[in-house]
Amino acid sequence: MINSTHKIHLNGTAIEQEALLKVFKFDSNDTYTRWVLRPLALLIGAGICLISLVTGVFILMLSLAMVPLLAAGAWALKRKVEREHAATDPVVETQA
Repeated sequence: MINSTHKIHLNGTAIEQEALLKVFKFDSNDTYTRWVLRPLALLIGAGICLISLVTGVFILMLSLAMVPLLAAGAWALKRKVEREHAATDPVVETQA
């Protein structure tokens, strides 16, 4: 590791390099991280994946449920336009 003379200051507080490195080092005796934080992080990740999956399936089912409604609406609009077109007299004009 390169020895550095730089110091870290946060809000006027000097942070020692050894203390900073100790925070990011893995401690095999840390049972709280091993038995609480890691399983909690795994459960949260699995929960987010499950919620995303359920939400995606719900949106897919909602969109599939809308397709017959849109088809029925298009069919009804087509019937209405055909009925209105059949009720009007055709206008035939000739140019002189």
